[in-house]
Amino acid sequence: MPPPASSSNRRQAARCLAMTRGGDVEGFVCEMGGPATTSGLPAPVKPTRSMQAALGQAAAAHRIALA
Repeated sequence: MPPPASSSNRRQAARCLAMTRGGDVEGFVCEMGGPATTSGLPAPVKPTRSMQAALGQAAAAHRIALA
Protein backbone atom coordinates (compact mmCIF):
# COMPACT_ATOMS: atom_id res chain seq x y z
CA MET A 1 0.00 0.00 0.00
CA PRO A 2 1.51 3.38 -0.97
CA PRO A 3 1.82 6.08 1.69
CA PRO A 4 -0.99 8.64 1.94
CA ALA A 5 -0.61 11.65 -0.32
CA SER A 6 -2.49 14.84 -1.01
CA SER A 7 -2.30 17.78 -3.35
CA SER A 8 -3.61 21.31 -3.45
CA ASN A 9 -4.46 23.60 -6.32
CA ARG A 10 -4.33 26.68 -4.09
CA ARG A 11 -1.70 29.33 -4.74
CA GLN A 12 -0.94 29.66 -1.04
CA ALA A 13 1.83 27.70 0.64
CA ALA A 14 0.77 24.37 2.08
CA ARG A 15 1.57 23.37 5.64
CA CYS A 16 2.21 19.83 6.70
CA LEU A 17 3.34 17.88 9.72
CA ALA A 18 5.54 14.84 9.22
CA MET A 19 5.98 12.31 11.99
CA THR A 20 8.63 9.65 11.82
CA ARG A 21 9.56 6.64 13.88
CA GLY A 22 12.86 4.80 14.04
CA GLY A 23 16.10 5.58 12.30
CA ASP A 24 17.86 8.89 12.53
CA VAL A 25 15.70 11.06 10.28
CA GLU A 26 17.09 14.35 11.59
CA GLY A 27 20.67 13.28 10.82
CA PHE A 28 19.62 12.02 7.38
CA VAL A 29 17.92 15.31 6.50
CA CYS A 30 20.90 17.32 7.76
CA GLU A 31 23.31 15.18 5.73
CA MET A 32 21.30 15.27 2.51
CA GLY A 33 19.96 18.82 2.78
CA GLY A 34 21.62 22.16 2.35
CA PRO A 35 20.85 25.84 2.68
CA ALA A 36 18.63 27.50 0.11
CA THR A 37 20.54 29.44 -2.53
CA THR A 38 17.49 31.33 -3.85
CA SER A 39 13.98 32.13 -2.72
CA GLY A 40 11.40 29.71 -4.07
CA LEU A 41 11.78 26.13 -5.18
CA PRO A 42 14.70 24.88 -7.28
CA ALA A 43 14.09 23.54 -10.77
CA PRO A 44 13.35 19.80 -10.86
CA VAL A 45 16.24 17.53 -11.87
CA LYS A 46 16.29 13.91 -12.95
CA PRO A 47 18.32 11.97 -10.34
CA THR A 48 21.55 10.45 -11.63
CA ARG A 49 22.82 7.05 -10.54
CA SER A 50 25.38 8.73 -8.30
CA MET A 51 22.67 10.85 -6.66
CA GLN A 52 20.58 7.72 -6.05
CA ALA A 53 23.60 5.88 -4.64
CA ALA A 54 24.40 8.79 -2.29
CA LEU A 55 20.80 8.82 -1.09
CA GLY A 56 20.88 5.06 -0.45
CA GLN A 57 24.19 5.25 1.40
CA ALA A 58 23.03 8.12 3.59
CA ALA A 59 19.76 6.33 4.36
CA ALA A 60 21.59 3.16 5.35
CA ALA A 61 24.03 5.14 7.52
CA HIS A 62 21.05 6.59 9.41
CA ARG A 63 19.17 3.28 9.72
CA ILE A 64 16.48 4.26 7.21
CA ALA A 65 15.08 1.69 4.77
CA LEU A 66 14.10 3.02 1.34
CA ALA A 67 11.27 1.22 -0.41
